[in-house]
Amino acid sequence: MQDSGYKVNANVEIAVDDKLPFMGYTSGEWKNHKVVVSGFAVKSGMLDGLLAHELSHVYRNITNHPSHNYRLISEVLDLYPKQAKTGYQQEGLHAAINHLEDLYADDIAMKVYFQGGLGKIATIQEFLTDWVSDRIPDGDGAKAQWARASTMLNNCFALSDMERHQIADAGGAAGSKNEKFLSRLSSVASGRFDYFHKFMVGLPEEITEQGFKTKLREYVEEYLNLVTVA
Repeated sequence: MQDSGYKVNANVEIAVDDKLPFMGYTSGEWKNHKVVVSGFAVKSGMLDGLLAHELSHVYRNITNHPSHNYRLISEVLDLYPKQAKTGYQQEGLHAAINHLEDLYADDIAMKVYFQGGLGKIATIQEFLTDWVSDRIPDGDGAKAQWARASTMLNNCFALSDMERHQIADAGGAAGSKNEKFLSRLSSVASGRFDYFHKFMVGLPEEITEQGFKTKLREYVEEYLNLVTVA
């Protein structure tokens, strides 16, 4: 991180949780950060990339980037108490915002990963392609709508991450899976994908707190609108 120009000047604890069902996460406040990785991540061959990603979250935190300003994010979420009342709704909304945080973290992590010689583009291509799903969550009602909206943004994150860092979609596999997914949605819902894709690809590095708050509020409102038609 330091050799790439992103010195992490904070205390960081690294821990392994063998029962963690996903790759890893970062928690904590300034000067006291904890990165937790799963047991399968340690054995996956992606550990270097995962640590670069999680430490990039730490860097965004300690440098006060607006995308990682949790006070600001909470202020936006507090504007929509009625739209995200249940557990799955709150989880879906937080996941949507986490995609933006991950994009900003990857703007650093990709540089560290490639410039530091930690891995190959093919590894990232495969990882992000696997992230994209062509399966549409079954069921009717609000919970199914939130699940379909969440899948769209998961796909959008992976494709946007690839575009932000000029990572080719090998054989068009990721794009094909996403097109298959979108074809299974209503035309109204699938038509919203372009908005989120352009939004994620266009996120600027230099942005003020107020500027990010304005963009985040727009993004959340668009997501809540998507849920109603997904």
